[in-house]
Amino acid sequence: MKITNNHTGPLGLPDGTILPKGEPTVVPGWDQIKKNTVVQGWLNAKILTAAGGDDAGTGNTGGEGGADKDALITRAKELGIDAKGNWGVPKLQAAIADAEKAAAGTGNPGGEAQS
Repeated sequence: MKITNNHTGPLGLPDGTILPKGEPTVVPGWDQIKKNTVVQGWLNAKILTAAGGDDAGTGNTGGEGGADKDALITRAKELGIDAKGNWGVPKLQAAIADAEKAAAGTGNPGGEAQS
């Protein structure tokens, strides 16, 4: 997992890894480190961003960037879903799909024009 420190200076992780400012750094054992409360706060505040691997702790999977997740959260809110920042991409995608199915089932079935 590559972690980028977006803070104004270097940050130290609980395992002793020092993250220099702005440089993606490979962090072994990220699955355990990301569970730390302070690290979660940094991720939620976007002080740290994670890319690569399967679960960055930000809800991103398959190396998807935070912009993809942000777009999903925006879409979810447009559909009236109370999406949380700690929701993962799969959960957001499922909630959006369910809401879109529900919306398609109401109003104008088939999308045909009405006169």
